[in-house]
Amino acid sequence: MKNYVGKKIKGFKFEDGADGVAWVDGMQVFIGRVGEITFQTHDFVTVEFNGIINWQYPISLIEQYLVEEEPCIPQLGEGVLMEVSMHGEDWYKHYVVARTFEGRYATNSSTWKYARPIQELPKYTHAELVEKLGHNFEIIG
Repeated sequence: MKNYVGKKIKGFKFEDGADGVAWVDGMQVFIGRVGEITFQTHDFVTVEFNGIINWQYPISLIEQYLVEEEPCIPQLGEGVLMEVSMHGEDWYKHYVVARTFEGRYATNSSTWKYARPIQELPKYTHAELVEKLGHNFEIIG
């Protein structure tokens, strides 16, 4: 069976009882919104929306609603320095060594829900700064 945990998916309408999964009227709000698959069985996947709302969807219907994502996580192994977060708000630098079956990112001490590559800050020469700022700052003080 293909592993869908950690994949992004758009909420969709389905027939009540498909794969034994009940349609709930509250799911209507999430049609077209992107959530993350956090759990799966042979019959259904659980999709988390907004980090707190969870709905079940029939596994046989999800393939067409998956959201293609460009890979942004470097190859993991001995440890890749990345920014990690539990809620996508506060970010910390840690060496990520693996991605767990549940789709979390493992460091040497814990697991995190989110991980992203560290963005390199641009470096400018003195001449480039003068050109960008329009002023020569030889001495600051």
